[in-house]
Amino acid sequence: MIEPITLEMNEDDIFALHDLDIPVPNRRKVVRYVREDIQASLEKPSLFGNKPPIASKLLDISTKGALLATGHQFRIKAKVVLHLTFDKGKSFTIPGRIIHRISASAPTYGMEFRQIQHDLGDYMLATQSDLVFK
Repeated sequence: MIEPITLEMNEDDIFALHDLDIPVPNRRKVVRYVREDIQASLEKPSLFGNKPPIASKLLDISTKGALLATGHQFRIKAKVVLHLTFDKGKSFTIPGRIIHRISASAPTYGMEFRQIQHDLGDYMLATQSDLVFK
């Protein structure tokens, strides 16, 4: 039987919780894949026609979203279209939106897909050669 952990703290210790050696549960609901065989570009839809795609580096991806590094600035909640091309030629076009920016100096953005991409997930799993998850 696992014994419960008891914490004795006073009001000043509220920020000391991060120092405890207690594992924090992973709240992610999907697996993030780290792939080197996918070319990525972002497109910003416009009423006056789409602008040329913006080259981006895919840092990780799941069936629900992606983490991308790019030299272009995006605002939070901006609607974008992600174009993915695998080295084997298979491509996916995925609409979504920017949900957060990690760094302003070297822009890195979290993108949420409009819908869960089951076909993408199946293809990534079927073509995964090096198992690198995040």
